[in-house]
Amino acid sequence: MVMHLVAYHEALSGATPLSPIDAVPDETVTYREKDIQVTALNQVVMAAVAGAYLTQARLNSPSLRALIPSYIAPAGTATGWGVPMRAMDLRSTPIGLTVEENLNVEVETTGASSPYAAVAFSDGPVTPVTGKIVTVRATGSTTLVADEWTNVPLEFDVDLPAGDYQIVGMRAESAGCWLARLVLKGSAERPGVLGCRGIQDPDFPMFRYGQPGVMGTFKHNVPPSVEFLSASADTSEVVYLDLIKVA
Repeated sequence: MVMHLVAYHEALSGATPLSPIDAVPDETVTYREKDIQVTALNQVVMAAVAGAYLTQARLNSPSLRALIPSYIAPAGTATGWGVPMRAMDLRSTPIGLTVEENLNVEVETTGASSPYAAVAFSDGPVTPVTGKIVTVRATGSTTLVADEWTNVPLEFDVDLPAGDYQIVGMRAESAGCWLARLVLKGSAERPGVLGCRGIQDPDFPMFRYGQPGVMGTFKHNVPPSVEFLSASADTSEVVYLDLIKVA
């Protein structure tokens, strides 16, 4: 199983009727303005949208239009993803798209809004994993570029015992964080999560303790970094990784 997270965001004065929003510039996919081209990972396993004054939102592509666009509900607000998390959990029943078609996220609002949307792709249904899971905390001090993916090197709070580790969950925090995704050496895919603003924010269960499956692997001396997508130029980042030691 392989996963990859992409994002959309645009500041709008209003959007009626439904209108596509901009794709966030992304070196890992082919994109142009409102479009992100579907890769070989063509199964949508999660979709979420949040913003002020939203009245409806949906995924749209040529293959979806042949049947019906896929509506996203409920939606988060201008301040976050909501409690409980407002996202479409499609891990066991993914939406299949056509490879190399363009995917849009369309929104309707009744006023000025800056909606964020996230779409996670996989190569099939996501199978949760079990095992001896431990959680490690890591921090970063990179100044994020608002509304762009910014890579953040991580420093673990403790030294990991030598060996190989599976990442089976993740939580990412910064003051304006909307999304975060892993950057693993030797892997083109960037699995990710909905972001948190601080330790008081509740967890999103589908991203923790084995529920997202194996998000990636790394050796203790080649740790991953994390790309953050934030609404602000944050300078302090916190990441929790749920790990299973496999060797």
